[in-house]
Amino acid sequence: IFVTDLKDGHIKIYVSNGNLIKVWGWKRAGPNEFLAPFFSDYRDGLLAVMDFGKRNVCILERLGKFDLKVKKELYCRNRGNDIFLFSNKVFIAGFIGTQDEPHMFYSMEMGSEKKDYLLPLADKYGVESYQDYLKKDQNTQRFRMLSPVSYCAVHGDYAYLVWHADLKIFKININTKEHTTFGHKTANYVQPFPSKKLEQARIARDRNG
Repeated sequence: IFVTDLKDGHIKIYVSNGNLIKVWGWKRAGPNEFLAPFFSDYRDGLLAVMDFGKRNVCILERLGKFDLKVKKELYCRNRGNDIFLFSNKVFIAGFIGTQDEPHMFYSMEMGSEKKDYLLPLADKYGVESYQDYLKKDQNTQRFRMLSPVSYCAVHGDYAYLVWHADLKIFKININTKEHTTFGHKTANYVQPFPSKKLEQARIARDRNG
């Protein structure tokens, strides 16, 4: 069991009975080191770790049972919310800017680092275009403050993005980029909203950079 330790900047390796076998990595900015490792995914002998501090996704190869070796570091300018390994790609639920419009979900090839953009920001927030989003509609902007966090997974030709702030699930064809949403809110669901303190804190944070 691989556990990323955000505070201490390393990976803890456990066996199934809960015993800690090994600590891998150090909290520094050099090779084999992390600044703020957080989201991770393991598949087919590879461990992907998103490092908030170094702004990258580190791909580690598993050697034997209890050792790791850095295979590739993928630059990731903006923090993601979740990552998922599939085939030769890392899928990242998180903001990324493009020449046309920002996206909230994309993938990167491990070898070439080529990016494939899957879900535009406007589609996530339910507006017609990025220009409409920039009009700063009050409800859209207030809703955005709740939580940017999304979770992702891939199965076959489809990627899935779950946005917990709106209990919305996107199903995206990774070849055509066509997407649908599904899922039903419960009868007792109450639309969340940010408090005045949260709004003020978010405005102050943005103002101070």
